[in-house]
Amino acid sequence: YHWKDGVLCLVKEFEPDVVGFTACTSQFPVIKILADIVKETSPKTINVCGGYHPTLHPQCVVEAKGLDAVFVGESEYSFLNFLEKMKNNQSWKDCNNIAYNDNGKMKKNKLRPFLSNEELGLLPHPDRTGDAYAETLLKSGSAPFHFTRGCPFTCTYCSNIGIAKVYGKTRYNIRSASAEYAIQEIEKTIKEFPEIGPIYKI
Repeated sequence: YHWKDGVLCLVKEFEPDVVGFTACTSQFPVIKILADIVKETSPKTINVCGGYHPTLHPQCVVEAKGLDAVFVGESEYSFLNFLEKMKNNQSWKDCNNIAYNDNGKMKKNKLRPFLSNEELGLLPHPDRTGDAYAETLLKSGSAPFHFTRGCPFTCTYCSNIGIAKVYGKTRYNIRSASAEYAIQEIEKTIKEFPEIGPIYKI
């Protein structure tokens, strides 16, 4: 039983309108394969990808024939707008933060500003109940949390400074939701997984 067969089965079972991927650079070759499998199985499905690689190299949307679009930068709200347009049978090609293949050439739309502290506080807490995530969490016996976004440093080898440059800035400034938001996420996780032991912040 090959992992590609698993992807085929899932696509046939769910018949998704949209498949979303995320990728750092080392993962992108696999994303290209997965996107091709989805397209071959379900040509009407729209494949999109976000993450570090598309943010720093949006040209990858032209390199991956199975991808319809990539999301550049902090795209939670742009992705919601994209899904709303899909739901209403409207063109999504004017959504912010999107780059897509326009007859062999990349077309990249404007970026929304970095998410503010207030916008971060409106995002739903991460869903840790998915099979793979829950299994990993239970095996490790601990729950990781990440309550800030950005970095105070400007290391030239790091993706954080690359993201800042994408936005025309010199620093990927730190932002965070409220302390109450963080407490709610911790309490929610403990309620869902009473088996976990230590809780640590990364």
